[in-house]
Amino acid sequence: MEEQPKNILKTILKSSSVIATNVNLGLKPYKMSLQQFYILCMLKEDEGRVINLSDIQEKMPHEMSNATRVIDKLIEKGMAYKIISKSNRRKIELFITEKGIKMLESLYPIIENIENQLLSQLSDTEEHQLYKFLIKIH
Repeated sequence: MEEQPKNILKTILKSSSVIATNVNLGLKPYKMSLQQFYILCMLKEDEGRVINLSDIQEKMPHEMSNATRVIDKLIEKGMAYKIISKSNRRKIELFITEKGIKMLESLYPIIENIENQLLSQLSDTEEHQLYKFLIKIH
């Protein structure tokens, strides 16, 4: 009989750390941080719709007080651009550039490979269950 975990939260945090470490290592050669990658993904998913800083902060998996700095870094790299809203000058609208889209296209296979490696010990059914359980948490 398999032993039940005594501290599920500790296990989740450890797994999260292992995943983040592996993804960061995969992104490092591209001079891309996990936060930058995540924001680019959000901009790509919301392409064609207006997205602003507060939208990004809301959707981030963890509180992100440095979102402005991360976005500025993406803008410096030419992967995103911003426009000041005409209706509200305090609101900044964010968009992904073609360079950002191409970067994501080159990163997707790397991220998929990392995901496959991390989940290689799970059956398809277990992988599906894990996904469902993680969705329930958030």
